[in-house]
Amino acid sequence: MQSLPAVSYTDAFARPYHGGVIRKTFRVMRPFVPIVFAFGLLGLLSLRVRPSEVIDQLGHANLYWIPALFVANLASDFFRAWRWRQQLPQDKRPPIMLLFFAGHIGSAVNFIVPLRAGEAIRTSIVSQRTGIEPANLVAVIFGDILTDMLTFSVYISIGFILLPGAVFLWPVGLVAGIVTVTALVGGYRLARNGEKWGGPPTTSGLRGWTGRALYHFAQGLASLRDTRRYLLIVLTAQGVWFFETLMFYMSGRALGIDLPYPAYMLIIVTANVAGSVPITQAGFGVFELGVGGVMHALGPSVPESAAYALFVHVLLTAPHLAYGPFAAIILRVRPSEILLVGKKSEDAANGDTPEPAPFSTTSASATAPKLKD
Repeated sequence: MQSLPAVSYTDAFARPYHGGVIRKTFRVMRPFVPIVFAFGLLGLLSLRVRPSEVIDQLGHANLYWIPALFVANLASDFFRAWRWRQQLPQDKRPPIMLLFFAGHIGSAVNFIVPLRAGEAIRTSIVSQRTGIEPANLVAVIFGDILTDMLTFSVYISIGFILLPGAVFLWPVGLVAGIVTVTALVGGYRLARNGEKWGGPPTTSGLRGWTGRALYHFAQGLASLRDTRRYLLIVLTAQGVWFFETLMFYMSGRALGIDLPYPAYMLIIVTANVAGSVPITQAGFGVFELGVGGVMHALGPSVPESAAYALFVHVLLTAPHLAYGPFAAIILRVRPSEILLVGKKSEDAANGDTPEPAPFSTTSASATAPKLKD
């Protein structure tokens, strides 16, 4: 009788791995991991409140507030674009509508892809249409964060003064103040040092690339060297957060939640801290836990707080699924610019002069490839 060959447990588990089964399975499942994680976080929220109670609260929402919410949201986005423009070099400032539409495309991408991928897409679109170095635009995003942190520190201070129930947030206020001062000082010093640099390094290799990126990043922080210009940028940031806080306030009124306006100044800080955690699409799950928890601490019941978090998050993010494609059509953004950044158009590949994109500040001849003799 012929005996069967012995097979070890190691061989049994190693064969699928070396055959690529595990790798292929992980590659297929990887895009769905953030979605599963978001549902897991929402599941944690359901441990504190029954979904039927949340649905009941949402059923009592006054939908007549929704047009005003959309207007406030668009006004906030317009001020974001204006703030971006104020930070860009004066001789390369693009039309504000380019920044406005590019921001909507980035927000739509953030809704679909985690890790804040929309910021990279927005930077790529603006860089291709203006000729501004990507590192310079990354510095502008860093400048946005600085003004946001400064504004949020003020909002937390106002909340401490006007809301006795907000004292529990004092550690957040302390950390926010320390981080804001440290970031402002660091950004200012880098901007001052960048002013002394004669130009980007011309050496090749990783060291040269890093030096050029750091140089352009420092040039993007030029607004920190000009007090008057920076105060104007900070003032513009107030428009961003006034209208977004107003949207949060009107969302509360639509659900019948009676909280004063300063309470929503604290909630907006929580919402942005939660939304900046890039582990799920558009921060779903993290946003609901953070915003719902802070709102409940300020007075409303758990079902009201959970319903509010879902209501405001959907109205804050879902419209960008319509705004984003519309903005891509207006700017004539090709899918390759979103999915394969840097891919040339067919005209450029054939050596023809490409048609200038809408709101572009770079001429078609300047961006067209040069033909060899």
